[in-house]
Amino acid sequence: MRSAKQRAAERLHAFGSRHLRARGLWRVSEVYSFVVADDERHVRKGIISLVQETDPEFILAAEAGSGSEAADLIRRHRPELAFVDVRMPGGSGLDAIRDTIHLCSETVFVIVSSYSQFEYARQAVQLGALDYLLKPVSTEEMRDLLQKVRTLIANRSDAGPELYEPEQGADLTNDTASAARRLMKEQYTLGVGVSQIAGQIGVTANYLSTCFHERYGEAPLSYLTKLRMEAAERLLRSGVRVQDVALRVGYRDVRHFSKKFTDAFGRPPSDYRSSKP
Repeated sequence: MRSAKQRAAERLHAFGSRHLRARGLWRVSEVYSFVVADDERHVRKGIISLVQETDPEFILAAEAGSGSEAADLIRRHRPELAFVDVRMPGGSGLDAIRDTIHLCSETVFVIVSSYSQFEYARQAVQLGALDYLLKPVSTEEMRDLLQKVRTLIANRSDAGPELYEPEQGADLTNDTASAARRLMKEQYTLGVGVSQIAGQIGVTANYLSTCFHERYGEAPLSYLTKLRMEAAERLLRSGVRVQDVALRVGYRDVRHFSKKFTDAFGRPPSDYRSSKP
């Protein structure tokens, strides 16, 4: 039996996510709509069940069996999250993303596919997809994904914080720097930059850089890059492919990641991985 919270969420969704957004109620209700697109019905039902079991505040908006239907439903519902398969009749999932991402800029896209080819993942990331998951998706993978989606949505507040440069003091400097370092540790895998971190705190990037350097003796970008490089080193040691490492530490461009890694460790990640113990 559905809980009272689930029934209330479904009534809110029935009213329509677009009306809730317009009235400023969508985020207050903590309801997140999603669309699932896959040409196999049992796969769609499996994803739907897994999402709702993992986080009941994600409510199904619609499901599609083809790429063209997926694009139509995404444009119609403007969901927070869209799961799309790569290969479907009537256009691929990549086509659906390409056709809707500019119009539905608030939608987070995730590819769920049986194909592990890096080329598909590369195209998905280039188009702006958050992740590329292989079927069958585990409960742990879904839990991690939905938390990433929640974090990303929280960082996309409609108005955004008012940015300021207050008069500096020791306490404020330390608080700003500490908050920034905590956010970078939590979000470096999402590909955030210093400006986005500063925006979440409500200060300008220049002010954050000054506070961070005074508190920790280094620039925030240097610290953020160091976090990513240390994580990349651990992943390479465990045998993860270079392309996958780049995506998992927040780099969409493998060549850019390779350059950063080489600058940090004196040799490219491919050599580093081949010489792991």
